[in-house]
Amino acid sequence: MSKIMLFRRAQNRRSFTAGTTIFTQGEPGDVMYVITAGQVDIFVDGEHLATRAEGETIGEMGFLDGRPRSATAVARTACTLVPIDQRNFQFLLDHTPHFAAQVLRLLAERLREQLPVGNAAPDQADAVQDPSAAPELDKPSIGLHSTLIAHSFTHPDGGLAAQWVTIL
Repeated sequence: MSKIMLFRRAQNRRSFTAGTTIFTQGEPGDVMYVITAGQVDIFVDGEHLATRAEGETIGEMGFLDGRPRSATAVARTACTLVPIDQRNFQFLLDHTPHFAAQVLRLLAERLREQLPVGNAAPDQADAVQDPSAAPELDKPSIGLHSTLIAHSFTHPDGGLAAQWVTIL
């Protein structure tokens, strides 16, 4: 898993005790966080999705695409987080090129976790890799944030079919 270690000495840290809700699914995603200590559990519709730890980000999806939070984050252990708002994010993109690469790598890893190819049964994996078996895709939805463009295509039944990020 990619780690973002740029924030180990940040001054604007926020501390949370175990069990504290950091943000809730459906809230505006105006800030993303980098975990500098501890662990955070991620829940979608009340079901545990993942546990994130030091050097990982949380809240990046709503932050990057401007949509409401897609998950709830709860401190699993006492933890310390560094909030990143739009102004700080833009500064980091402009002045710290490796930060953008780290965020893209982390997003790619998160997307890979959700792809069925690595976890599919052999007959399902063949169907996923066969382009003729792919469902028709809806129109792309593109959200622009300064130099960052998030792309996603949705399946007609509403499920996510593909998603990627481009930095111009």
